[in-house]
Amino acid sequence: MKKTTTIVSLLFAIMLMTSNVFAGNIDTLQNNFEESEDIYIELSEPILSKARQYVDGLMNAHFDQVFAYSNEGFMLCLYETLYEDSDKYLNEGKVVSSEGEQIPFWDPHQERMLRIDRLVKDGYIMEDELTIEIDRKVIASILYRIYKDKIPFKGSVDYPDTEDIALRWAGEVGLPTFAVNTGLKINPEDSIKSDENFSLLYYPNDYLKIITYAYLMFPNPYSGNYVDLEFIKEDVNDIKAEKVKELITLTRKEVMKPRLGDFRRDVLNNENIGTIVDSYQKTKSHETLKKIYQILKDSFNLFEYQDNIGYLSYKFSVCK
Repeated sequence: MKKTTTIVSLLFAIMLMTSNVFAGNIDTLQNNFEESEDIYIELSEPILSKARQYVDGLMNAHFDQVFAYSNEGFMLCLYETLYEDSDKYLNEGKVVSSEGEQIPFWDPHQERMLRIDRLVKDGYIMEDELTIEIDRKVIASILYRIYKDKIPFKGSVDYPDTEDIALRWAGEVGLPTFAVNTGLKINPEDSIKSDENFSLLYYPNDYLKIITYAYLMFPNPYSGNYVDLEFIKEDVNDIKAEKVKELITLTRKEVMKPRLGDFRRDVLNNENIGTIVDSYQKTKSHETLKKIYQILKDSFNLFEYQDNIGYLSYKFSVCK
């Protein structure tokens, strides 16, 4: 029995490897794109450049090496991805007189506090989250509060170590470090921060990768619009600028779909595709299998390991 299991596992691995080769490289490229820290270093620059101006040089706190690892740094970066009326909101009624002229009032500390206060006022940040460690559960909860109306939770993935909706939503929409295959542990209490000895410019915090992903892939919670990608003018980590834009546009569509979670629920017992599934189970036709694969690809945001016809063939062989 053990020998048979080993042979089946080996055959499955071979099927996955060969099917990935012939499926085209767009999906593999997309996965590498979403997971690459180098890509997010460059794509996060519009967020960082705004957040830095209220910190750099203040009390010798250099944003990239010190402040970025604080809760306040996380919240400043988050703020810059959300509010399109920031200048008007922050400057309204805040002027001082200087030699007869009215000029905007500007105080770096107060500017930071106004931004964080707004996040709290809008219900995105809870009071206790201002000081507790930003672990995986906290950041999932914050982003779920912000984006749940634009990208609702679909309940398509399950993790054995949590029933928390925000964490399951984070895996469902593919947040970096959260895109855990359904059925595996998502480790909600793990720290979200990387090694503090590294500069954020070269080794970004996980939270910055996550915020940048949400900024690029999700519609703005207020306007419903996606961020304009025209700021991407140069190649990113050896990927052509136009290809980067194409991959972001593709991912925006994918995150709106549910995941393929339970094979029996989503495929074998799916009434919408019952006829074609029954046909394949009777005939084992490769053409029918390809049609099922395309239906699933159109309907679900597939995890990388699922996104090939070899996986589908294997699941049909072991799930009766």
